[in-house]
Amino acid sequence: MSTAQFTRMKGFLFILSFALLCAGLTTALDAATITIRVGYPQLNGGQTPLWNIPEQKIDQKYGLDIKPVYIPGGVRLTQSVLSP
Repeated sequence: MSTAQFTRMKGFLFILSFALLCAGLTTALDAATITIRVGYPQLNGGQTPLWNIPEQKIDQKYGLDIKPVYIPGGVRLTQSVLSP
């Protein structure tokens, strides 16, 4: 095997390994979902989108997992948003 063939083979293997690495990263990123917990103070028509998004699985289309969490009282909801 000459030096030119060895260099071409090395370049080909580098490009092949890079392509396989990128393919593996994109499938790993597609599998990861981000969980978002959304608090709401009361049941009324204003929270309809909050309930429709998880039920229709619109959030999973974008790699999210939205979980509505009932927190009674506006003051408690504000405290939970401001807490670290």
